[in-house]
Parts: sequence; C-alpha cells; structure tokens
Amino acid sequence: MKTTTKQQYGDIELGKRLRKLRLARGLTQADLAEPKYTHAHVSTIEAGRRMPSEDALEFFAQKLGVDSDELATGRPAGVAAELRVRVEQARAGISEGHLDAAKKSTQSVIKEAREFRLPRVEARAHEVLALALERSGDFEGAVRSYEKAVGILKSEAPTAWAGAIAGQLRCLDQQQDPHQAIFIGENYLERLKQTRMSSPAALLRVTTALILPYLHSGSLVRARESADRCQQLIPRVNDPFNLAVSYVNIAAVQLERGLHADANISLAKAEELFETQDLTSEAGMALLARGVNLARDGKDEAKSVLERASSALAKAGHRVQQSLAELELGRLERLAGQFQNAVVRIEQALRLLAPGAQPRLEAWGRRELGLALAAIKDKRAEKELGKAIELYRSQKLHQEVARTYVTMARLHPATSKLRLKALEQAADAIEQVTDL
Repeated sequence: MKTTTKQQYGDIELGKRLRKLRLARGLTQADLAEPKYTHAHVSTIEAGRRMPSEDALEFFAQKLGVDSDELATGRPAGVAAELRVRVEQARAGISEGHLDAAKKSTQSVIKEAREFRLPRVEARAHEVLALALERSGDFEGAVRSYEKAVGILKSEAPTAWAGAIAGQLRCLDQQQDPHQAIFIGENYLERLKQTRMSSPAALLRVTTALILPYLHSGSLVRARESADRCQQLIPRVNDPFNLAVSYVNIAAVQLERGLHADANISLAKAEELFETQDLTSEAGMALLARGVNLARDGKDEAKSVLERASSALAKAGHRVQQSLAELELGRLERLAGQFQNAVVRIEQALRLLAPGAQPRLEAWGRRELGLALAAIKDKRAEKELGKAIELYRSQKLHQEVARTYVTMARLHPATSKLRLKALEQAADAIEQVTDL
C-alpha cells in the first residue's frame, strides 16, 4: 500500500475527515449520529469545535467502515506496520549490496513517516539510510543521518539512541577522528549512568563501538577495559546482531594482545551469528577479520578464508573491505614468492578504493605493491613506495614513513647515494616519532 497524501492534525482536520467520509458514504449528520449521539454533536465535531471522546471515535469509525486510528490521525490502517516492513527490507538489502535501492526506499519512508507523525519509524529509517551511506563510503552523510535519528528520538529514553550513537562512532572512526568518537560515546554512557538507564543491550552496543576508536587513538588500556566490559555484558543480551558486532571488536583487542586463538574463536562466533541472520556483508567482514588473523598467525587456511571473504564482500558491494581482503591475499602471495600474482591482487585491491577515501589502506597497498614490484625488478617499485610515503606523511604516521624509507633504501646498492639518502630520511621520520 502506497501512502503519500499529507495529513494534518488537530480538531479542524479531524472534523474535515469526518465530514468527507460521511458524505462519501451518503450519510447525513443524523444518520451518522444515531442512535447514540445527536446530529448537533456530529456538527460541532465537523466544525472543529469539539474533540470526540474515544468511545465516540470508535462509534463513528465503525459506522464509516474505517479504523478509529485512521479517523483520529489520518493515518491509513496498518501504515505504521507497512513502513516498518519497508525499512527492514531496505536493511536486509544493504547486506546484499543493494545500496542505491536502500537509500531510495528509506528516503521515501522518512517522508511518509514524518507526514503521518511516526517518529520511531522515521528515526529507524534515518538509521538504515545512514548505514547505506556508510557502506557507500559517504561517512559525512551517514553521520548527519545518524544525528537526525538521535534528534528525532530526543524525547525518548536514551537507550533508544544506542544504535544511532554506535553508528556515529563507527563513521567518525572511519573518518580518522577517533577522539571525537570517544567524546560522543563516553558522554552517552555517562548519560545512561546519570539517568540510571542500565539496559545491557544499549550499554553493549556503545561500549563495543568505542573499542576501535580507543585502539586507533592509542588508548590501549581503555580498549582492553571496554572489551572486558563487553564480555561481562554478553550473557545479558539476546540480540544476535549486537552480539556478533561485539565479538568482532573484542577480537580486535585480542589480536592487539597477540591472543590469536582467542580472536579466532570470537570471529567464528560472529560469523555464525551473522549467517543466522542472512547478513552476507557482515558475515563477510567477520570472515575477513578471521582470515587476517590466521594470516598474521601463519596459518595455512588463511588464504581460503580470505578468498571466501573477498567473494562475500564483492557480492555485497562492500568495496573497501573487499580491497582489504585482496591486499592481504596479495601480501600472502608475495611472501610465498608468487610476485606476479601478488602484483595482480594488489593492483585489483587499489582499484577498488575511491581516490583519497582510505589513505591509510591505500598507503599500505602502495607499499605492498612496491615490495612485489621490487622482487621482479620492475622500475615502478620506487614510484609506488614514494606514493606510500606521501600518504603516510599526510596522516602524520611517521613510523610508517620511516619503515617505507628503509624499504626504499634496500632497492639501491649498499654504497649508493640514493640508499644513504633514503636512510637519512628514515632517521628524520623516526626523530619525529621521538619528538611526539
């Protein structure tokens, strides 16, 4: 059912609806009123001078053959349920990679939900639209949409904002602004504490979302504390999506601590939970994280897991994460001495990235490409390493700049001026790390 007609609210509009429905059915005011009310009672309601009681609304609605809520508000019967279904269909479509269709659908729902004064539906549609924008790489647009969802729900309990708050933290972290993400997340948790809103699901959702910003800002102690808190909350939460995301982020802390076996277990749990919900993209991301973990732990099955992840992420249209899978596969090919295969994988991965959108990931890819090209004596190697250096420098990642200069130095003979110059530049970068 399509619902696009704008409805106004208030006594006058209700009276207009009542009169329009009565006339459409060929009834007089007396016909509508009998036997319970008078024609004068109906007349004053239609003129906007009286609000009918709940009993009167139900009586008139039955005689007119409509739902009492439709008569009172102008909302067609079932419109709220219909709009909710459309939002969740869009959410499922995002996981299958249908991002443009999801954006179009949620924008339509937002408009209709606003017209029919369904704030919770409108807020949920903003959240799903934000997720579609997030998956498209439009993090600024996603943050705005998440903020709109929070604004709509301001009159609700803070626990209702948890999903939108967690979305904001993810996007800010992706925009390399982990400190702002931490500020928003910690303020939200403090608000829950002050208002004594102790919903385990809300606490888990936002505490989980803080883990990666803590890691990326260098706050390793707080990341570990958040992961421990999530482990305590997990037995009290039933939402499988919330649990799966928590396992993924807990695994990031386990990896940082070198607990590869524990991380593998956490990621396997996440993958299983995502698959039970038919969330292809999310299951692919859990597979990716597990594949990276296995690769860094030197496990033979890493390649097959990463290939499955790349396939799932390609199907879902998740280009950034697919690029990461292909880069890791390229690294494995290089380490195995399959340098031509490595070059093909890494170049494919770099093509998946929008220019300038993921500078840190692109920098790593350029350095890996430089290493693979150097192994086959391709003259492009130094150029790719130079690109990596500029990207790392633009992000003030001085330690990575130094590492890449050392790699560049190894391309030249031990006594050459170019080698010495690269090593001097590496030393300069290391000094900047020390100064910080």
